[in-house]
Amino acid sequence: MTRILRPLLASLLLFFCSTKAFPSEYFASISPRPYSPLKYKNYQPLQLRGGITSGWKAPYGTGLDFSFLFYKIIDINFGCGIGIGSMNSAKIGLGTRLYPFRNPDFDPMIGVYLFDASGHDSMTVTISHWPVAGDEIAEYRIKPDKAVQISAGFRSRIENGIYINVGAGYTFPFKNEEAEYLSGSTSDEARTRANIFRIGGLAINVGISFSLSKGD
Repeated sequence: MTRILRPLLASLLLFFCSTKAFPSEYFASISPRPYSPLKYKNYQPLQLRGGITSGWKAPYGTGLDFSFLFYKIIDINFGCGIGIGSMNSAKIGLGTRLYPFRNPDFDPMIGVYLFDASGHDSMTVTISHWPVAGDEIAEYRIKPDKAVQISAGFRSRIENGIYINVGAGYTFPFKNEEAEYLSGSTSDEARTRANIFRIGGLAINVGISFSLSKGD
């Protein structure tokens, strides 16, 4: 009987001492806290945006741009329009943009685009030699091509739900063919000027977009 009582009394004494030394408030302070999603407060649901895009050799030309923004950090976009930097070629494509800081007020932007450009069947290149001589005129064709463009820039919020995007980059055409001579002057200057309007090369993109769904 003594062998049973001694351990029992010792256990009761230990429990009594522990409750005196560590009151209930102490155990409440170290109890597990409920899960809180606060660390995900910067995440946003899927957002839809639409806008107008333009620029020199912009991937979607001068036209419309629609995007789905995921968690304020990356979007999937598509667009279409008429190219300025490649004359009047029609353009259509898709791309993605990364916003590393997830700051809607001002954020760096990195973009990658894949697009198709229809080219231009005939464009006129005019070189003026006035007052020494008359104009030098040549006809060239810009061939259709597909291309990848990589750009970097920034996005800035100018009003609630309204953003501007500015970027610069380089376009890498799949074929990278020179302008095709059709008629007129065969001078190197005319050919060089015609090749400025090829699909590839330096590009400048500007645009304005509007939130079409909840979120900012």
